[in-house]
Amino acid sequence: YSCYAIEANNGVYYHAKRMNLYKKHDLNSEWIYKTSALSNIIDIYAPNDSSIFLAHWGGITRSVDSGNTWQLVFEGGPNEVFNSIVQHPNGMLIAGSTNYEPYDTGGVSVSYDNGETWERKGMPYAFVESVAVDSEGSIYAGCYGSGPSGQGGVSKSEDLGETWTGVSDPYHIFSMVITPSDSIYIGCQYSGSPIYMSPNYGQSWESYAFNLTTHIMNDITVGGDGRLYAVISSYDQVVRSNEPVTVGLSNSAINKLGLVVYPNPVGDILSITLHDSHFKYSYEIYRLSGAKVFSKINQRGSSEVDISYLQHGIYILKVILNNQIKNFKIIKIK
Repeated sequence: YSCYAIEANNGVYYHAKRMNLYKKHDLNSEWIYKTSALSNIIDIYAPNDSSIFLAHWGGITRSVDSGNTWQLVFEGGPNEVFNSIVQHPNGMLIAGSTNYEPYDTGGVSVSYDNGETWERKGMPYAFVESVAVDSEGSIYAGCYGSGPSGQGGVSKSEDLGETWTGVSDPYHIFSMVITPSDSIYIGCQYSGSPIYMSPNYGQSWESYAFNLTTHIMNDITVGGDGRLYAVISSYDQVVRSNEPVTVGLSNSAINKLGLVVYPNPVGDILSITLHDSHFKYSYEIYRLSGAKVFSKINQRGSSEVDISYLQHGIYILKVILNNQIKNFKIIKIK
């Protein structure tokens, strides 16, 4: 049986097959073997290159030194598998798990101290295959079913996991991802379509299959190119959508990605920061006359722009992100 997981962050991609973790630094490079974990890896959460969390059969394992050493930080039940781990904007880690017998554990667990300690939070009888958080802080749990034979589907909590409400049909869900614009994608098995999408916080759902027949979607994520990537268990392969799923972000959605330009007024160095490093951006600087004085493409994270050579005055900074343009008026001093 092959267990797969994928994770993309800051231009770094992770991929797990059974107990083995692989890594590559861009889409065109080869996969590099990183380490072997304690048991079959189901999900990977890597908020940065130093911290890596592995959700697997029997618990959650963490590395704080780029995968050189590992520690079991949450030991589950004897028949419990941890399927998903994400982080809330308030810093809380959230994990989803399934306990096949007895059914009184599993569900959703949380950690408030970067994985040092964990507590059970809710949905103990649910087979939680995936958890995700939207930009408003609501938590979503995608369930394959519930023990021993209950229905699956997406449940939503708006109070940090204290209470839950079903927001979808009883799909058999294996995976889930939420884009920065809060579109929810779920990967399913035997549910009519292998992938469904909700553009409105789970109020309605539509098929999004990109020409796939019904297979098990072990994991899905949004890559640095804005496309949806999916792991198909039955074929042991990774596929991606033909088009980005993040094209056409609104200004409010761009703001949610954490686009910051500072200082302003500025002397010599202008900083441009996009806190969500899944996305690339380009930028251009113009005089008020319309003449372009500087440009750069395909940036991630933070950029420092040396504008010491420019005369004092007013300039226009144009940031291009996913086919959307956001303009800033920059005051150059000195």
